[in-house]
Amino acid sequence: MSFKEFIRPTLTKTIISLIILIIFIPFIGYGNGVMCVRAEGCPSYNVDKGTLLGYTTDYFKDHVFGLYIYKISFINLLAGLVLSYIISCLIILTYNNLKKSENKSKNRQIQNG
Repeated sequence: MSFKEFIRPTLTKTIISLIILIIFIPFIGYGNGVMCVRAEGCPSYNVDKGTLLGYTTDYFKDHVFGLYIYKISFINLLAGLVLSYIISCLIILTYNNLKKSENKSKNRQIQNG
């Protein structure tokens, strides 16, 4: 497999890349909008570096609505996009190699039959 084939975008690579980005790459900051300064029992909830999956689970957790995204780290987002795409390319490459070796072993069994 050449480098061009490795990097060439496909639907499968794009979907895997987006799943990795949503689950693992922290690039947003979110909270409930309440800011407290050393107050006991303050209902403040803020996450500086969170993932989209973390945001959605926190948003619907205990039926507490009202979390707002207040920061997007574009450097983390860009690095996450690149990293997740490279990981998805490696996953597809590994899958194709395993499938190819499995087909070779089946062909050998048929020939030796």
